[in-house]
Amino acid sequence: MTLLISGLYIACMVLMVKLFVIAGSPSSIGSWLYSLFLVVIFSRMILTRRFSKYRRIGTSVFTLLFALSYIWTMVDNYGSILLGEAAVLSGTIPFNPFLLPVLPLYLIFSRSLPFSAVITGGVLSVTGLALIWSMVAITIGKGWCSWVCPFGGYEDFFSRIRKKPLIHLDGFANRLHIFNTWFAAIVVLLSVLFLIPVYIYYLNPFSLITGFYNTGGLIGLCITAFLIILYICLVIILPYLTKKRFQCISYCPLGALQNLESRAACVRTVIDMDACDQCMKCVYECRFSAIDKSSIQSRKPMVLSSCAHCGECIEVCPNKAIRFEYSFVRSGTTKPSAQSRFARVVQSLIDPERVYVFSAFVFFVFFSSPFATDALNRIIACIGGLV
Repeated sequence: MTLLISGLYIACMVLMVKLFVIAGSPSSIGSWLYSLFLVVIFSRMILTRRFSKYRRIGTSVFTLLFALSYIWTMVDNYGSILLGEAAVLSGTIPFNPFLLPVLPLYLIFSRSLPFSAVITGGVLSVTGLALIWSMVAITIGKGWCSWVCPFGGYEDFFSRIRKKPLIHLDGFANRLHIFNTWFAAIVVLLSVLFLIPVYIYYLNPFSLITGFYNTGGLIGLCITAFLIILYICLVIILPYLTKKRFQCISYCPLGALQNLESRAACVRTVIDMDACDQCMKCVYECRFSAIDKSSIQSRKPMVLSSCAHCGECIEVCPNKAIRFEYSFVRSGTTKPSAQSRFARVVQSLIDPERVYVFSAFVFFVFFSSPFATDALNRIIACIGGLV
């Protein structure tokens, strides 16, 4: 029966890949290559139940392809990733996802968008990203950060280089989450008061990818240098030292917004203390510091709102004491036993783990495919030109 259920999920994913990747450009070699990659990754995910391992492979590849596509497009359109006045006034710059937390307030208070961006058309338009974000909030919630975000792969990579952390965040995790919330609130407030995207212009460590808004002169040079140093510290050094996605849990305004929205998601992560032997592997392996160590020691497990449902804790738990559970079902409710073969099939089909992984991967396919296929097609064209 397991193979039957897995086969059904894989078949559905093949249809999703055909719809979102191949249908738009059926003659593109990049589309077919990326489609094959997606189907293989998802198939391994479902058949082996090692969701986190294959999620990491998928997001790592996407992270690199996204950067290539985004930077290549910026250079083609504006000559470099230093966005001068002409680029800003053109109104064709892709909408930066880090602007989402301030978007509603801009529309409410100023009834305008005080930044240059494509309004409609494509996933990086204002309407496209706003629509995607709304759907994400009620389906996979904070899962955006681990399953879809095109920037998290860098931190994830550097956090896995060391076997053991040099800096332990066990006693500071909750404080970092609180700091993240206050930091995001202050950034949003300043952005609304001055009607400029403060984070994008002055505080975004991923400007190396999304582009620097260069004002020119010494001030512009200092801001650019500051953002590069910020990237090195938050995305490379601190994840390496702590084995955590430090920028995600303490600095990212999108992460803070997702923490607030996570309660609306349809799935939560649950720890069964009857099966838990307090080995703490989940605490050490959680890249988002979402599992409170003291709560497990007191046998009252608490998974924080910063949980990104990446599946890492489920994968490393030796006693299978951690699982995904529907948030609309009371925690601890016993699953009714299926009395017939058909009932068992239905029960397996709506298993929260499978449903969540499928939903998260569909969002990943939808969001990643335009950038990944563009990057692959550009790479193929370059290779063809050299040959």
